[in-house]
Amino acid sequence: MENKVADYQKDLQALALQLTSVEERERKNLATFLHDNIGQALSILKIQLAVFAKFASSEQSKEEMQKILTHIDQMIKDTRSLTYELSPAILYQLGLSAGLEYLVEQVRKQSDIIIHFKDDKRLKSLDNDTSIFLYRSVHELLINVLKYAKAHNVNVSFERSNDHALINVADDGVGFAPSKGYASKNPGSKGIGLFSIKERLSQLGGKCTIVSKLNHGTRVSLMLPLNKHKKTRHVRTS
Repeated sequence: MENKVADYQKDLQALALQLTSVEERERKNLATFLHDNIGQALSILKIQLAVFAKFASSEQSKEEMQKILTHIDQMIKDTRSLTYELSPAILYQLGLSAGLEYLVEQVRKQSDIIIHFKDDKRLKSLDNDTSIFLYRSVHELLINVLKYAKAHNVNVSFERSNDHALINVADDGVGFAPSKGYASKNPGSKGIGLFSIKERLSQLGGKCTIVSKLNHGTRVSLMLPLNKHKKTRHVRTS
C-alpha cells in the first residue's frame, strides 16, 4: 500500500509539471502571436497614420489624427505589457531571481504599495517548469495583495533553506482567517487562488504555509525541494 501511495504521488508530481509545461507553452504561443502580429500591425499603422497626419489639409484633421495616434500608442504599450505578462523573457534569460525582482518592480509601479525584494544569493537549482510555477504563484499572490489586502508594505524574499527553495510574500494588510481565506469576504476570488497554489505545490512535493490574522497582515510561504541532480536543463535562479 505504501508503495502504491508513493507511486501515486510521483504520478501527481509528473502530471503537475506536465500541466505547468503545457500552460507555459500556450502562453508563449499567444505572446508570440501578439508580438509578431498584433504588435507589428499596430506599429505599421502608427507609421502610416503619422505620414498622413503631416499632409493633413486642416488643423482639425491633424488634431483628430493625433488623437488616433495617441490611442495607438497606448494600444502598443498595452500589447507589450500583456506580451511580457504572458511570457516574461527575463525569467528565461536571467533566471527566477531576476524574474521575481522585475515582477516586484512592475507591481510597485502599478500601485501605491511599498514592495521590497530580497534574495539571499545562494544557489537554488530548480528546473524550468518549477521556476515558472513559482513565478506565476508569486504574481498571483501579489495581485491578490493589491486587490484585497489593503496593505501599505509588502516584502518578497527568495532564499535557500537546507535542500529547499523558500519564497515568502508578507504584507501588513487586513489579514484573514487562514481556515476561511479571503473567499469569505470576496467569494470566488482569493480563496480559490490560494487553494490552487497549495494543491499544485503539494503535487510537486512542496508545501504552502499561510500565517494570517485579522488586521495583522498575512505571510504566505512557498517551499519546494531543490533538484538533487543537475542533468535537467533549468532556468538560472541566482
